[in-house]
Amino acid sequence: MRRVHIEAFDLNLLLAFEALWSERNVTRAARRIGLTQPALSHALGRLRAQLDDPLFQRTPRGLVPTARAHVIAPAVTEALGLVRRAVESEPRFDPAELQRTFTIGTSDYGELVILPGLMARLRRQAPDVQLVVRPIAVRGERELLSGAHDLILGVPPPQIDDVRSEVLFEDRFVSLLRAGHPAARRPLTLDRFVALPHVLISPQGEGDSVVDVALRGRKRQRRIVLRVPNFLAAPLVIAATDAVITMPERVARAVATQHRLVVRTPPVALPAVVVSSFWHARNDGDLAHQWFRELVWAVARETTIRPGR
Repeated sequence: MRRVHIEAFDLNLLLAFEALWSERNVTRAARRIGLTQPALSHALGRLRAQLDDPLFQRTPRGLVPTARAHVIAPAVTEALGLVRRAVESEPRFDPAELQRTFTIGTSDYGELVILPGLMARLRRQAPDVQLVVRPIAVRGERELLSGAHDLILGVPPPQIDDVRSEVLFEDRFVSLLRAGHPAARRPLTLDRFVALPHVLISPQGEGDSVVDVALRGRKRQRRIVLRVPNFLAAPLVIAATDAVITMPERVARAVATQHRLVVRTPPVALPAVVVSSFWHARNDGDLAHQWFRELVWAVARETTIRPGR
C-alpha cells in the first residue's frame, strides 16, 4: 500500500468519497455535491490513484465499497462534519465572558466625554474587560498600524489606508465665564468678547484656533493670555480670573456646575466639532472589537446635549 502524503492530497476528493459512500450511485452522488457525472467519475479516478485502491466496485446492485473504503469512511465522515460545523455555524460571542484589554487613543476631551459612561457600561456588561487610555501622536497612524491602539477617538482622521471610521457626535462651541464675572450679567456681544482676556486649549502651545479664524473673518482679534495643553486646568483658571474660554459644549457643561461657571453662546459663528472613532480594517471581523466599537458609539449618543441646556 502506497503511503499518502496529506500535503499533496486534494482534500476536495473527500467530498466525492463521502457522496459516493452515502449514495452508492454515481449519478445521485454527483447531484448531491453539484458536479456532473463525468466530473465525479474523474474525481473517483483520481481518488483511486492517490489511495491505491478501487474504493468502490460496480455491481448490478450499484457501487459496493471495498475493505479500504470501509476503513476510511468513518474518519472521513467525522472530519468533514467537523469542518462543516466550523465554517457553517454562527460564531458565539458573550461579552460577559470576555477577558480582554482594549486600548483607546484620545485626548483628555475624549476622556472627559466618553470614559465615565463607557466604564459604567463595561462594569455591567463585561466585568473582566480592562481599558487602557493613551494619548495619540497627532493622528495616530503609527498606533493603528502597529495595533497599539484598538480605537482612536478624535477629530483629524488618520492618513493611512484601510482605516475605518464612524461619526460619534457633533459638538458646538460655547464660552465659559466665572459666575460673578461682570460680563456674565449682560449679553456677550462681539465687542465685549474680544475685549476680554482669553484662555486657549492648545496642545502644541502655538497656532490659531477656530475662534481666531472666525474673528479674522469679522476683522477682529482677541487677546490670548494663557495657552494650556489640555482641559483639566482651564476651568480652574476661569473660575479664579476674569478670563473667558471657548470650548466644546460637552466638556463645558461637565465642568460648569463643579466650578461655578456660566455658559454663554459665543458672539461669532463657529463650526461644529465632529468627533469620530477610527480603527484598522483588520479588526472588522473581530466580534469582540465590533462589540466594543458599538459600545463606544452608544455611550457617545448618551452624551447628546438636550435642547435648552
